[in-house]
Formats: sequence, C-alpha cells, structure tokens
Amino acid sequence: MTLDNVRRLPTASLDGAGTDDHQQDAAVLLQASQQKQCQEELSPLILLPQVNSGDNINNVNVEIIPHQNKKVNVEQKPSLLPQFAGAMTAALVQLGLGAVVAIAGVTIPRLTDPNSDDFILKTHQVALYVSLVGLGAMAGCFVSSVVQVSLGQRRTMLGFLPAELASWLLMSFTQSVELLLLARFLLGFFVGAMGAAAYTYAVEISHKSNRGGLVSTVDLVRQIGMLLTYCLGYLPLTWREMALILGCLSTIIPFIFLLFLPDSPRYLAFRQETDKARKSLQTFRGKNFDVDPELQDILEQLKNAGSKGTVKDQVYQMVKPENLKIFILLLFINFLGQFTGNFVVINFTVNIFQSANTNIDPYVCSIIIGVVRVLGTVVYLCIIDRLGRKVVLISSFLVLAVSGAIFGGYFFLQHQGTDISNLGWLPLTCLVIFSFFTCIGHPVVTIIRGELLPTSFRSLGFNLLTATLFLGVFAVSQTYPLLVLSIGVHGAFWLYSCCSIVVVTIIGIFVPETKGKSLEEIGMERKK
Repeated sequence: MTLDNVRRLPTASLDGAGTDDHQQDAAVLLQASQQKQCQEELSPLILLPQVNSGDNINNVNVEIIPHQNKKVNVEQKPSLLPQFAGAMTAALVQLGLGAVVAIAGVTIPRLTDPNSDDFILKTHQVALYVSLVGLGAMAGCFVSSVVQVSLGQRRTMLGFLPAELASWLLMSFTQSVELLLLARFLLGFFVGAMGAAAYTYAVEISHKSNRGGLVSTVDLVRQIGMLLTYCLGYLPLTWREMALILGCLSTIIPFIFLLFLPDSPRYLAFRQETDKARKSLQTFRGKNFDVDPELQDILEQLKNAGSKGTVKDQVYQMVKPENLKIFILLLFINFLGQFTGNFVVINFTVNIFQSANTNIDPYVCSIIIGVVRVLGTVVYLCIIDRLGRKVVLISSFLVLAVSGAIFGGYFFLQHQGTDISNLGWLPLTCLVIFSFFTCIGHPVVTIIRGELLPTSFRSLGFNLLTATLFLGVFAVSQTYPLLVLSIGVHGAFWLYSCCSIVVVTIIGIFVPETKGKSLEEIGMERKK
C-alpha cells in the first residue's frame, strides 16, 4: 500500500493496553516517541495527532496525506553555473563583433597592397571599408529595438546569426569592391542588431550579486575575438580566408547553445508570462533557490511603471521626465565615449605603428595590443564587483586621457623633425597602457547602460543607446583620416584626450553608483 493511496489507517492497538495504568502510560510514551520519529522522517507526508497521557491509545488515528511539493533545502545564494552558461552564450555572439571590428586593422594593408593579385581599395574606399560597419550597426540597432520587443533577446539572436554567417560568406567570396563594401555594411547591421540583445540578455539573467562579472564576460569574449583576428592577420592567410574562418567560428557555436536556453525572465514578465518568467528565473538561479522575492520585485516594478510591453508603450515610458533625463545622460556618454580613440586604435592598428616607425613588426604590435586588451578585460572582471562603478570609470578614463596625450606628443616630436630614435619604445608602451585601461573603463559604460535603464523600456532604450554608440564609431572612423591630414596624428589624439576629460567630468557629476544593487532597487532610487 503506497502513501498516495492511503488516506486513513485503522486504529492502532498496543499489546496489554487498557487494563493497567502503568502499561497505559508506557504505551503513550512509546506512541509519542514513534510519532516524533515519523514526523522527522516523513514530514510533510504524514499527519499525526498529538497524544496526551490521558488519551485512550485505541482512539488514536493516524492520517497520511499526499506530498504538497514544498521546497526543501532552500539555498541562500543563487547558483553561478547556469548564469555563467547563459552569459557566456551571449558573449559568444559578441565574438563576431570583435572580429568584424578588428579585421579592418589587419586586412587594410592587404587590400591596399599594389602587388596584390586581388582587387585593391582606393583611399576613399578604405574609409568606407572601415566606417560602414558603424553605419550598418547603427541601422541594425534601430531594427533590433523593434524586433526585441516582439521576440525577446534570445530569439532575436537566433534569427540574426544565420544572416551574419551569410554576410561573412559574401565578404569571403565577393568579386567586386561594391559587394565587399555591402558585406561590411551587412556585417555591421547584424552584429549591431545582436550586440544590444546579447548585453541585455546577460544583464537580465544575472543576479545582482555577480552581475558585473557575468556581464563582463561579454566584453572578454569580444576582446578574444579581436585577438583571434590579429593572430590570423599575422599568419600567411588572405583576407578572404580570414573572413571565412571568423564567420564560421562566430555564428555556428552560439546558435547551437542558444537553442537550449530560456528567454530572459524580465522579458517574459514584461510580456505578462509570469509562469514562464518564474521557470526562467529558476533555471538561472538553481532549482533550490527561492526566486519568488526577485520575481515579485520585477512584477512590482513593471506594475508601477504601467508597462504593457509594446513599442509604443516603451516610447511612452522613455519620454517620462524621470526616465528621459537618465536616457539623455547615457546617450551623451555613449556617443562622446567613442571619441576617446578606442576604435581608432582598433581599426588602424597596423597603419598607426607603420607611421610610428618603430623597430617592431606592426602585425606583432597588433597582437600585443590584442593580448593586452584581453588581460585588461580579465583584470576588469576581477575588480568590477569589488570596486564601485564610478571609481573604475573615472580612473580609467583619466589614464586614457594621459596616455593618449603622451602618444600624441611622440608624433608631435616626429612632425617637428626632432630626433626620437631613442623613443622607439614609447608608441607601443602608450598604446599598451591605453588599450589596457580602455578594456577596464569602456565595459563599465555598457554595464551602467543596462543597469540605469528601467525594465519598462530597457529593450528599446538599450538598442537606441547602442545605435548612438555605433554612430560615434562611424563618425570617429570616418573622420580620423581627415583629422590626420588636417591636424596630424598628434592633433587627433590630443583631441581624443580632451574628450576623455569631458567624459570623466560628466560621470563624476551625474552618474550614480549602482554596485551591489538590483535593477529594481536602482529604479526605486532613481525615482526619489
């Protein structure tokens, strides 16, 4: 007879009970002991009545009821492994972004080599080859902002990854300059469309206790994508072969992993699918972690915001005065932050070192820069959840300003005809320091972008901010050659140093600290 089938057992009898008082008391004590043992072993399956010394043991009934699915062994901390798996999958999507951006820096010399058997790019075509990625990414962000509201971040990435692979194949097999430039635009479009989705997904599946480190894996994998590209550039490969290798690596693997993950719990709650949101939270927090308080906070914030989940409603939420203020602040930081020189160093690495006339192979220098960027991101991963966001931001951008100014000073001395033969080590040293702190400071901008935006319009807002970022990438990539012609390399990097100082000032005055706070707590503080 099973526990689920039995509702009530017959009355129990103990040998010798009912005639002798001492035997009765002994029987009662024995029954009480058995009751305690059964409650400890089978609770909550067995419901036993209390037995008092004056009760007749023959009238004691024992009732067995089905299990009520109560949680046992509730964990105090969420499981890290499922969160890491989700964040790493989103990060693999960013591998493509790193490759798309960095491949220009190592293929321009091949595409402009007059001895090449392939077609050769002219000066204005080189500028387009570099900058069209930013323009395409900006367009992709606008499209993605609408798609994400309907499909969510995960399904948006699943939809665009095959299209990104097709664009890589177009770049690899094209026979005309026009199609090559089209492929670059399309690559920018698709990595831009998925860039915001990957970050938002990583932010929304992460618990507040380790959000900084998990989201930073996205930046780490993007830097690894750049390093991989620089290493391929050093090898005797054609630019077509590099495109084919990078395209397959950056699309097929994350597509497979995404098939086995749930949608973001906040997106599901945003779509009023509460049961699915709870299951998603349980997946990413662990089966024994109590997710109800976190889910309640999410639902409460959405209720207070009055969000209905449509694009129109997200626009309505965004233009509210308390939300518009923080959105404009992030908009300005995102755009101006690209004029610190980060993408100039990425896109023109080999050309810059060729102009510096150092004794080190420019391609080796690009690999060194790639390694340093990965190391900088690793250091960032170690400190982001220990130090405040503002401390890391301000200190990093100050170092960018100083190292950029010194780097510009080297080219100024070169421009003046000063003997700098004993300073051949300076350009690489400056860019090593610059790249190291770039990978510490810039990822924090992305984190606060996801943290400060309310859930009620985070999908739309994050995509618009990412579009602004890529608009800045397009602008700085397109104008750098013009700046070099008009004010020289030194003037360009001095200008970028001034922009870093402006960013530091704005962050110090207007950006709040978000370390160790849930997205809902940040939202409540913003309304105070």
